[in-house]
Amino acid sequence: GDFADFVVQNGRDDVLFIQCFFIFRYGIGMIYYKQEKFNLAEILFRKALSINPSSSVLFCHVGVVSSLSVVYLAGAASNQ
Repeated sequence: GDFADFVVQNGRDDVLFIQCFFIFRYGIGMIYYKQEKFNLAEILFRKALSINPSSSVLFCHVGVVSSLSVVYLAGAASNQ
């Protein structure tokens, strides 16, 4: 499962700890986004979304990187 579930099950229900892990996943996802590694960015954004499912910003990022992944894959396929 989910990291947040692991934290709670092991007695680390510290909201700050979970929030820091959310920020970490979001931040690394943004780095991958800037590097145009959209598939990796999408993975991290989705993992962050599992911690904070009500984040409209994350939903937008997932949509953007999903569509960009498709565009870049189509472009790469046409170049071969």
